[in-house]
Amino acid sequence: MRCKYHLILFFLSIAVLSSIAGAQVTMAVQVPPTGVMQKNQLWNLVLVSTSNNPIIVRIKITLLSTNDNSPVMSAVSRTFSLTKGAKQIGSNDVMPIQYNYLSAIFNVDRNPNGFLPIGNYLACYTVTKIIGDAVSELSEECLPVEVAPLSPPLLNTPFDKDTLTTSYPIFTWLPPAPLNLFSDLSYDMSLVEVQPGQAATQAIQQNIPIYTTNRLTTPTNAYPASNKALDTSKLYAWRIAANNNGQLVAQSDVWTFRLKNHDTELNKISSNNTYALLRDDYTGTYSVSNRLLYVKYESLNNTSSHKLQFTDAENNSNIQQEERMINQGENYLTFKLSNTFKEGKTYVLTILDSNNKQHFLRFSLIKN
Repeated sequence: MRCKYHLILFFLSIAVLSSIAGAQVTMAVQVPPTGVMQKNQLWNLVLVSTSNNPIIVRIKITLLSTNDNSPVMSAVSRTFSLTKGAKQIGSNDVMPIQYNYLSAIFNVDRNPNGFLPIGNYLACYTVTKIIGDAVSELSEECLPVEVAPLSPPLLNTPFDKDTLTTSYPIFTWLPPAPLNLFSDLSYDMSLVEVQPGQAATQAIQQNIPIYTTNRLTTPTNAYPASNKALDTSKLYAWRIAANNNGQLVAQSDVWTFRLKNHDTELNKISSNNTYALLRDDYTGTYSVSNRLLYVKYESLNNTSSHKLQFTDAENNSNIQQEERMINQGENYLTFKLSNTFKEGKTYVLTILDSNNKQHFLRFSLIKN
């Protein structure tokens, strides 16, 4: 009788162990595929157990960067009991959670309830069963997670479809939001010519940029004075791409602008002392009366001394030269022309900036 009793216990033990060993757990992760995301949202999932007996499990999440598949964060839940059937899991059900940050991008926010940094990741989930000191894996699943800003960078100036008076514009934009989610924010800028009949978005995607720059850390950039001046006959398109830790996270809209086509005829000076704008070529001739020359000069360089030279337009002979301190930005200059300048003749004012780039103004004296 005693042998029969022990035999029954033996077979019952085998049946229980077989049931436990054959326990299966499946999971369905309920994480939004894109958008701003808090760390606790990673724990929204459903676990389904087919075991007839409760099992003790633990969940581990590993967040991998899609740049190089390197782990940037891992998190492990507490152990908890899982019964047969489906169980909705949230962060409160598995607390306390132990987070391990493996990348400096999390220095922005290490709060367990804080936000994930902007970027593209692969979130890998592992459910393990705990029996004493033994650990066995029951289920594993990986899915892509894109943490994107609420808004991309927003272009500011030049305005869309604007007409500019300068061949060397200054570009400005607003950072993507929310700004505090970025640990290493930088910008890439592209400027292209738009061909006739071509859409601006098509041009920015297909045309070779006439100007591009990378890793800008401030939301502003001046078209370099060392580059070729932009053309009044061209339509231009520009776009800003925002990067976090070198990884593209958002792109702005595409805006266009063109340059004002200055009139090549004589520009008559008005009674309110109109200022002539220096250009990067000899187009047009400015008329001067009362021997007073009013000049507007826009400088992209830091405040420095500039060389000014007056020459005869016919034979390029030197008439007068001087140096003046020029400020960054708009400068309004007035010149009292001496009797050396003759009525009816054409002259050229040349300003040489600190980058040895020349800016010109053709002018002619007229009788009052």
